[in-house]
Formats: sequence, C-alpha cells, structure tokens
Amino acid sequence: MYSVWSIRLSTFLFIKIYQSDEDSRYESLKESWRDKSPLYFLILFLVEGGLVFLLALPLDLAVKKYEVLNAYSITLSVLLFITSIVLESVADSQKNQFKKDKNNKGKVCNIGMWRYSRHPNYFFEVLIWLSYGLYFVGTDLLLLASLPAVVIFILLNYITGVPPSERQSLKSRGEKYRKYQQTTSRLIPWWPKNSQKENK
Repeated sequence: MYSVWSIRLSTFLFIKIYQSDEDSRYESLKESWRDKSPLYFLILFLVEGGLVFLLALPLDLAVKKYEVLNAYSITLSVLLFITSIVLESVADSQKNQFKKDKNNKGKVCNIGMWRYSRHPNYFFEVLIWLSYGLYFVGTDLLLLASLPAVVIFILLNYITGVPPSERQSLKSRGEKYRKYQQTTSRLIPWWPKNSQKENK
C-alpha cells in the first residue's frame, strides 16, 4: 500500500513539474515568506523529512506487531485504501482535464468531485493515511497507528495544502473563487449550498 501510494504520487508530481515551472502552492508560500523564504523552506523540508519516521509508524507497527493483525482489519484497511486512492486519482484527473480545456482559462474548477469539495484530492489523501491505521482495528494500537492520518489532516487542511492553494486561487480567479468558497465545502465532500436552496 505504501509502495502504490508512493509510485502514484511520484508519477503525478513528475508529470506536473515537467508540464509547469513550479507548484503554485510553493509560489504562494514564497510570496508570503518573501526574504525569509529560503530559511522557511529549509525548516519546512527538514520538518517534512523528520515526519517520515512518524508517517511510517503504521508500517513499523505492522512489521513488529503482526501477530495482532486480523483478516477483518486488513480487509477494511485495504478496501478503504483502494477506494481512496482511486477517487483521489479521479479528482486529480478531473482537475487536469479542466485545466487542459482552453475555454476554462480563468474559471473555477467545479466539475465532478470539485462540485462537492474545494479539495477532494486532499480529503482522499487523508483517508489513505487513515487506511494504514485501520490495520489495527480491534487492538490497543489503533490510536497510535492513526496518528499519521491526524498529522496529514493538520498539514493539508491548515498549513501546506489548503491555505496556500486557496491564496493562489483567490489571486488568480478573484471573486469567482470567493463565490466558490461560499458555496462549496472546504474539505469533506458535501452538497453545494446553492443546490440545497434549489432542493428546498
């Protein structure tokens, strides 16, 4: 599961970097950090490097405590993993297809999963990390093994994911994106507010 996740992410990032100069999130961070960006990026990357040990915790536990694993928890974990990585790939594909259409230049991507969440890819990324912890359902290691999912949620929702991405989108799409923020769930997929009004 870790290998599948790594290969998918590495391939996605390689293609994205190959097609454009730099990730817009990092451009946004560079602008907000200004002269201090080299130092802050160094700290960010060192912290991310250190997080590898924490994020590998479920794998480490599975190797050392394999005797506590059971078929039910493994099946649950694998099913959530497969579902999440497929849906994250679908969300990424929908966004890429939207961007490729020249008629969508300057518009907000609100098709497919992006109609129900402003960041469906991040949502499913969190679920992927949660799936690793689910190997330990029914054991006293569940909370410890689920810690990486909590860390990923905090990072994506409050630090390196959503905030810089939304700042960049507001900068490039302005009022259109502001309206999108008002009608669409931040992370967890949910019905758009305008659809709720129509249904009433």
